[in-house]
Amino acid sequence: MLAARRLGRRAPRALRHLSSNDLKFFAGVPEVTKEGVAIIRLDNKSQKMNTLSPALQDEAKQLWKELTAKHDVKAAVFISNKPDNFIAGADIGMLASKKKAGEEDSLRAVCLSGHAMFDELKGSGVPFVAAIHGACLGGGLEWAMKCDARVASTSPKTKLGLPEVKLGLLPGWGGTYALPKLVGLTEALPMILQGKEVRPDKAKKIGLVDAVCDPAALEDLAVQTALSLSQGKKKQKKKTWMRWATEDVSFGRDFVFKKAKEQVDKSTRGKYPAAYEILNCVENGLGKPPSQAFEFEADAFVRLAKTSESSALIGLFDGITAAKKNPYPGTAKPSSVAVLGAGLMGAGIAQVSAEKGLAVALKDVSPEGLAKGVAYVAGNLDKKVKRRRMDAFKRNTIVSSITGYHDQEGGNAEAFVKKASELDVVIEVPIYPCGNQISGTSRHFLRNCVSSMASRLTKVSRKDQNSLMDFPAGRVRESRAQA
Repeated sequence: MLAARRLGRRAPRALRHLSSNDLKFFAGVPEVTKEGVAIIRLDNKSQKMNTLSPALQDEAKQLWKELTAKHDVKAAVFISNKPDNFIAGADIGMLASKKKAGEEDSLRAVCLSGHAMFDELKGSGVPFVAAIHGACLGGGLEWAMKCDARVASTSPKTKLGLPEVKLGLLPGWGGTYALPKLVGLTEALPMILQGKEVRPDKAKKIGLVDAVCDPAALEDLAVQTALSLSQGKKKQKKKTWMRWATEDVSFGRDFVFKKAKEQVDKSTRGKYPAAYEILNCVENGLGKPPSQAFEFEADAFVRLAKTSESSALIGLFDGITAAKKNPYPGTAKPSSVAVLGAGLMGAGIAQVSAEKGLAVALKDVSPEGLAKGVAYVAGNLDKKVKRRRMDAFKRNTIVSSITGYHDQEGGNAEAFVKKASELDVVIEVPIYPCGNQISGTSRHFLRNCVSSMASRLTKVSRKDQNSLMDFPAGRVRESRAQA
């Protein structure tokens, strides 16, 4: 793979060529392989996530224009330079500012300009491939569906979906038209109406992506796919009999929409306008040329942007996003936890902690109780492996990060007490007598109690205690002291 030369010739003063330093939404001037495949790396330098905006569209058009003028490009790959997202959707901040200024009508032009940008790119006759790793949601999935092929990594971070309905909106960049054509009505409607996300294997099964692979092989697979497309080697998929019956037969199509509307009526009670607008857009797009479907969709997007429901849901989204941010940036994250009690609750805490990468010391009174707790964790992880939400290696890694102890002979109870004193967090589940034996440098001691033990919680005494947490009630009572 050869690195592309910097865009060379001095341009007229009126139009300055882009350099790597000029780019705000791409990692640099694209590389072009010796076979003519351009690798375009998405990278919004001002944000953690890649998001769609008019500024990104303008930069993409200029970048592509200069790239094709300088190189004989046969195909192109879009891939993200971010570690955990392809494109996470539209810029919610831009949308919120339009709503606040009462400029919702201008959003119609924003929606349609996205189609115009890709029309300009694809006017060169070059096939495009989207290499998806991480979140590919909303406008990100619509961007990927504009491409001629899609390949995705098998990473747990990779997910695809159209969640706009959760903001009281609909996909405004062709999603209500493109998704049913790719995966069929019966798969597309739940994704758009409920904002459901799909993982890579499911996306491959329903036809949303053409191939999946390990993250390390994603770029090579995307380049190979792009090269094959440039040589005219794409296989045409045959429509299944189910899709024929539910899309091409009027009776089957009407039945699908009837059932979908009944479900929307039941779940929203008529108080959620976005779902009904989505149904109208999907139904309108069947059999219509793209331009007409896109205009219909853009008009519906503007109508929804003006509703109080979308304002409320966007506000809720902003609140949830803000709540996810750590309000104490200087707080060190724990790397280890001790859990006293391997019952249903203790085993569940151990599983969640281990899945987050913490080393877990799990202790129970008896070896039988400990074995049941570990088996509970292993069984839950086995279900994830079966559903392809996790691979066997990850499952084994998580289970091996849990070290078991018990109070009977050979259970190393004394070793547990010593080890727990050195760990970051200690959690005690109901009526476990070992908690007061633990002392040392452990930063947090969390005691779980049922309501009948609430009075005991306030009596817990430890010289280095930082916080007390009542898990069943979901309340945190903090007595923060400097450790």
